[in-house]
Amino acid sequence: MAYRKVWEHTVPLLPGQDDDQLVWLMRESAENAAASYLLKVVEFEDLGEIPREDIPPIGLKQLGPEYKDAIFRAFRIVAERDPVASGV
Repeated sequence: MAYRKVWEHTVPLLPGQDDDQLVWLMRESAENAAASYLLKVVEFEDLGEIPREDIPPIGLKQLGPEYKDAIFRAFRIVAERDPVASGV
C-alpha cells in the first residue's frame, strides 16, 4: 500500500460567509499541504455541519465571542504518494 496521510479539520463559518468559498479554500489548502509532503489528494470529503456541542469548550473559548453564532464544518482529506512529485 502506498504511503498515505489523513487529515481531519473542523472550521468555523460565520453568518454571511460564503459556504462554497469555504469548501474551495479547504480543497486548495489540502492540495497545498499534500504537495508539501510530496503527496496528492485522493479523497476530499465534506462531512457537513458539526453540532456546536461536539466542539471542545477550549476551542470555543479561544475563538472568542465573535464566533458565538458560527457554524462548524468538518472535512476529511486523504493524500497518497505522488509518483510525479516524489520521483518514485
